Amino acid sequence: MLDKATNLNSNIHITDSQSGFRAFARHTIPIFRFKSSGFGIESEMLSDAAEAGLRIMEVEIGVKYDLNGSTEHPLRHGIGVLMKIINDMEYRRPLFYFTIPGILICVFGITLGLMFFGNYIYGGSTSLLPTVLAVLLTIAGSFLVLTGIILHSMSRMINNLIPNFNQNLNAQTPKAGEASIELKSMQKPVKDNK
Repeated sequence: MLDKATNLNSNIHITDSQSGFRAFARHTIPIFRFKSSGFGIESEMLSDAAEAGLRIMEVEIGVKYDLNGSTEHPLRHGIGVLMKIINDMEYRRPLFYFTIPGILICVFGITLGLMFFGNYIYGGSTSLLPTVLAVLLTIAGSFLVLTGIILHSMSRMINNLIPNFNQNLNAQTPKAGEASIELKSMQKPVKDNK
């Protein structure tokens, strides 16, 4: 479950996201956020590396999960890591985080609405309150779907602007020789008042 969630969040294919050593070059250290504490750091590092386009390679090792070496209960560990992956997914994959639950809530709301409204029409219920509840679920689900689409579009736009911004910044930054020439041409001669 944790591997699938990590793979979905990072858009990679790792067979075991929670075991093994992590080795990376010194120049890649700024890429990693190191915000998670505890066991969630493994998935965070994989997500950061995948987002930066680093090459991720798995090397097979032997692991025994049935030994009494863990410092945390497996269920607590699993739920904690899964919650950190889901929170990370809010920023990295808003389309999955908001849109999929929104679609499910919309479908649930529409289905309930049709059932309740049909029951009301045929005289099974005298209250429209369940139908109103179903309409509210449908509206909330639609809001989540639109939020996911908008946030996904914004993140793609920002990701496209950042490389362009860096390219423009590098193109506008003068070289060392050019900068000194420009600075000399901007200096005004100072008259001596002696």
